[in-house]
Amino acid sequence: MLNVVPGRLQSNLVVPVAPDRCKVIFRYYYDDVASAAARQRIEADIAFSDKVQHEERDLRAVQQGLGSRAYDKGRFSVRFEQASTTSRAS
Repeated sequence: MLNVVPGRLQSNLVVPVAPDRCKVIFRYYYDDVASAAARQRIEADIAFSDKVQHEERDLRAVQQGLGSRAYDKGRFSVRFEQASTTSRAS
């Protein structure tokens, strides 16, 4: 995956390591790495990426039980998904 924004590029290489796991390798490229403003931007980008990865980790924890026989159907994450407002007839 590529995230392209003015002055910078981030690549994410997703490597499957098991049927239910992967490793993601992040690489960052910047047109300016020397100025103080550039250093602040780089630090902010990495902090934001780390925050997103922590959120993803939380979502994976929600999905761990999906392969069990106890799971039938429903929302994966009540916190992040909105319930449908329509009802089904029985």
